[in-house]
Amino acid sequence: MARLAGLEPAGVICEIMKDDGTMARRPDLEHFARRHGLGILTIAQLIEYRLQRETQLRCVAEAKVVPAGLQREFRLLVYAADVGRAQFVALVLGEPRPEAAVLVRMHRASLINDVLGVERGPGASKTQRALRLIEEAGCGVFVYVLPERMDLGEQVRHFERQRTFEGADRGLAPQLPELRELGLGAQLLRQLDLSRIRLMTDNPRRIVGLAGYGLTVVERVGLNRP
Repeated sequence: MARLAGLEPAGVICEIMKDDGTMARRPDLEHFARRHGLGILTIAQLIEYRLQRETQLRCVAEAKVVPAGLQREFRLLVYAADVGRAQFVALVLGEPRPEAAVLVRMHRASLINDVLGVERGPGASKTQRALRLIEEAGCGVFVYVLPERMDLGEQVRHFERQRTFEGADRGLAPQLPELRELGLGAQLLRQLDLSRIRLMTDNPRRIVGLAGYGLTVVERVGLNRP
């Protein structure tokens, strides 16, 4: 916080205790801040602020490829985060322009669907569907998100829940990337000079915070179709 404020990067960290000797939680701290006229923020807000205002991605490799089943050549760009081990693969077709509404897919890595090719539930074959839509449009970006830690056990459990509740519970659709992944992915899109995007997703959840990166979702394009 001190460094972000342009000050000497030094400070004092302490716990605030309640009268009964237990550690104060967020509601207690908010009351304490109002009582004493203090500013207050959360670690999550600090992370979000830095993600929106600092570039933490760098392109480490580039190649030209033709994805399986397609005809046109894409640029393949690999980005690495300066902090942590997160990596992103961007497949870019055409020359995206800031004023154009560009097709974008943010896809979190899945061993079951992407590597084993098992097709079940609403997540099946979405990689190929998204790439095919981008090829048909002549321009677009497919971002493949490689999380810092991939929980294969949870992926298999999620896959089995899809089998058990297939067609009954849309809440089991694949989750969007987490806040940090989404923030880094948004930085990647801005580095590619995008501002208006047509987001390819079947997840109904509203995505917040993209405006802070200069990105606007102008349309949602569904993928849950043949």
